[in-house]
Amino acid sequence: MRIVIDPRAANDPDAGRWLDRILNRIEDGWHVWDLSESDPGDFRATAWIRVRGAQGDRVRELFVASVQRGAWTRTPHGRRVRVTPHPDGPDELAPEQACRLADEPLVILIENRFSDGAFVERVVKELDRSLRALWGREGEPVRFDSTGGVGEMQRVVEARTDRAPHRPRLVAVIDSDRKGPSDTESHAARNLHRACEERGLSCWVLAKRE
Repeated sequence: MRIVIDPRAANDPDAGRWLDRILNRIEDGWHVWDLSESDPGDFRATAWIRVRGAQGDRVRELFVASVQRGAWTRTPHGRRVRVTPHPDGPDELAPEQACRLADEPLVILIENRFSDGAFVERVVKELDRSLRALWGREGEPVRFDSTGGVGEMQRVVEARTDRAPHRPRLVAVIDSDRKGPSDTESHAARNLHRACEERGLSCWVLAKRE
């Protein structure tokens, strides 16, 4: 994810421990610190950096590195989450909730974690070099989950999103189960895609039958 930290959160003494934990995940390579809307001078003056001794020095070093990295690319991170003391919109979260989300691995929901997982991993590594490093990174920032069938996949999507305080880090990949080249995807595949779309989740229905 691309994580934006509101300077108001960085000036809140109660937010420091949650921001530190988010910083750990950024250092682990799970996420990037998006500074595209921050004024460097203003952010360096926040309490999170200015009055916390060695921890402030660590934040400052990563801040500088993130400014430099952001000048080049934020690939492959697509989702953008804003950490703010006053959330008021999609993917705006208070520091504690943002920390909980940052700790979640990206779960790729498939029918079979072994065969389908090997296929998805191979395709991703071939098509996007920037994603390769995430697969073997410590802490498993990306993992597969399987349910044993397409019907169960929809129930997992509904259960995980309906009880979550924020949109989970969850995507789905499913076979089309077409019966012929000109046929449409199966009813179950369409239902899964619709359930994901209604909840703001990505779902890829493969063009091939399986």
